[in-house]
Parts: sequence; structure tokens; C-alpha cells
Amino acid sequence: MTAELKTAIESLYSTFLHYPRNLTLEGCPCCVSGERRAKFHVKTLWTLKAEDLGPYVLKAITRWGKIEDFKHYLPRIFELLATTGFSIDNAMVIRKLQTGNWTDWEAEEKDAVKTFLLAWWTDSMENRYFDTADFHALYALLEDIEILFEHWPISLENHSFQNMVHCIRYYYSRLINQNSPAKVFPEHTTQQLLAWMSTQKEQLRTGIDYFEGIDPAFAKRIADTLNMLEQHPWEEQQNAHSLEKVKLKGRRKKDVPNEGYVYFAIGSYVLKKEDFLTSLGMLPDTFGFSGLGVNKPRLNWKITTPMTQNLDLFEMTRDIMYRLMPIKDRLIALKKAHPDLDYVLELVFWIGNDSIPALYFENDLFLFFGEIGARFDCDMYLAG
Repeated sequence: MTAELKTAIESLYSTFLHYPRNLTLEGCPCCVSGERRAKFHVKTLWTLKAEDLGPYVLKAITRWGKIEDFKHYLPRIFELLATTGFSIDNAMVIRKLQTGNWTDWEAEEKDAVKTFLLAWWTDSMENRYFDTADFHALYALLEDIEILFEHWPISLENHSFQNMVHCIRYYYSRLINQNSPAKVFPEHTTQQLLAWMSTQKEQLRTGIDYFEGIDPAFAKRIADTLNMLEQHPWEEQQNAHSLEKVKLKGRRKKDVPNEGYVYFAIGSYVLKKEDFLTSLGMLPDTFGFSGLGVNKPRLNWKITTPMTQNLDLFEMTRDIMYRLMPIKDRLIALKKAHPDLDYVLELVFWIGNDSIPALYFENDLFLFFGEIGARFDCDMYLAG
């Protein structure tokens, strides 16, 4: 943990200390059991653990307690977020600030929260892996992409450089081609992102030399990233998109790009939605039904990447893995309790008339999905 993050956590405690502990904290009887409330109330703020606060965070403000109660627990919630972590995803935790209308809070409270978020972001970039959901959630809270760049010092000595490479590989082509998740960002923010990525070329060249003898596979990904920036420069892409509008009518034949998506699903004929939420503590992107088995439909808990053109299947599968990593133990426990559950990582893509998308995976991806008991499936189609 950085010194700045430690100081920011201490500031949260001193800022929100005057909000009292509510020993009669009420929750929706349909959503919060009396036993859970009783267990929650017996512990003081500093002794609460992630497993104690996780269920509360999911329902705080809307179904369990008021905004003043949330402010009482906020320092401990964010201290745990920065240290042990929660089984629910980080983005869900920090989005609770939006639920609590944090921009309307007292100036001292807003400053303490903002200082923590930026210190946590810096610490995360240095010590953990880049998470697109966290990135989107922080941007939604702060509405300032450049302040996130300012608090992302890039060094070859920690994860910050690898995270920069991952960020460029994930976003650059999507932003230029205006594909999802580019739609998360308004136009001016998209341009700020692209401009920042375009200034990293020298860092990438240094990284190639540094990692060539340490991690040749990663050095190749850095080189591919640099090549992407140089072969499709942002400034030329801006001009190309402007010209495209003029040229569309005279085109002889439209190019058909590769496109597709990747998802992870858990299928069950037995479990209900609430069973998944209780066991995993993470909301899926979708709940859906498919097929028929034992005379009833199969419920699918699913997280997915968006439909993407000029897809990078390597990065897309890793994005899914990164989203699942915080709940790895819960996935294993759920599979152990229900061996008939179908865990599947699915690749679905259409091959256009430009180039064939490469299928490339690293050992850690196979190890992760093998450990949770997932199978792989790949559906390929011809586009056009």
C-alpha cells in the first residue's frame, strides 16, 4: 500500500467519525434477514471484515439503512476495498457513492472521498491489474479522465507499465472505430484517451528492450501494441473518418470486418437467480434462459464483452478472466456444491473479408478456467 493511500484511509476515518453507529439499522425484511442484521450489529466498525460488510454494501441505502448509516461504514468499506477486497466486484462497491449522491455531500467529505479514490487508483495501477469496470466506474464518479492519467505514474518496476499496455490494447481500436465500450465515454473524453495513448510510444519502445530478455512473450505484445499505434495513428484516423463520409457513396464494395464477442456463462436447471447472487455476490451482465432440459428451461448467469469489430480475442478472454478473478473462490465453492453446473467460456465470432482473427491464449488463462472447472467452446461463422 502506498503512503498516500494509507493517509487517505486515515482521512476517511477522521472525516466520517461523527456519524454514529446505528444499533437498530433496519433493512428490507424481504432482502435482509433478522439473523444477518443481528450478526452485523454485534461488531464494531474496526472489527468488521469483508464477508460482514459485503451483503450490506449490496443493499446499502436502497434496502438496508440510510445515507447516514452508509457514511458511518464508508471508511471501513473503502479500507477493505483497498486491502483485502470484497467478493463482489470493486466497481459495484464504488458505485454506491453514486447511489448516495456523494456530489451533494459536505465539501470536506467529498474531498476525503476523492483523495481516497485517486490514491486507490494509483495503488491499483502499481500493484494490481487494470480492470475496465473499475476504470469506467471511477470515470463515472469523477467525470475527469485526465486526473486518472495524472495519478497513473508509469514504471517498468511495477504493474503500472503492464496496465498501460493492456489499456491501449483494449481501448485503442475500439475508440477509433467507435465500438463499444467507446460509447461509455463522450466524444471529448474519447479524444483525451486517444491523445494520451498516442503519447506512450516512447514508453513502449523502452518496454520492448526491457522485457525482451525477461518475458519475450510480453515483449512481443508490447511490440504489437506499438505497431498498432504507428500503423493506425490517431490523427490520421480522425481524417480518415471525415473522408469516409464523403466516399461512402462511391464505394464499389464494403469491407466486412471481423467481429464477435466472448462470454462466460454458468448454466443450471436447478438454481434460481437469488441462489447465484447469494453464492457469488456479483451481478451478471444478464440472466437468461436457453434450451430445455428435464422439462424446464436452463437459467444462465452470464458476463460478456460487447460485440466488437476488429476483435482481439486474446484481450477479450483476459477481460472476462479479470472480472472473474475476485470471485474465484466462490466459483470453485459453487461448482463443488453443485457439480452439474455448466461453466463455459464461449468465443463467438464472424470472419470478415479482411483477415482471420488469431486465437492465442496464455497458460494463466487455461489454469484459471481449469481451476474453476470451466470448459471452452468456440463458434466461428463467415460474415457477409
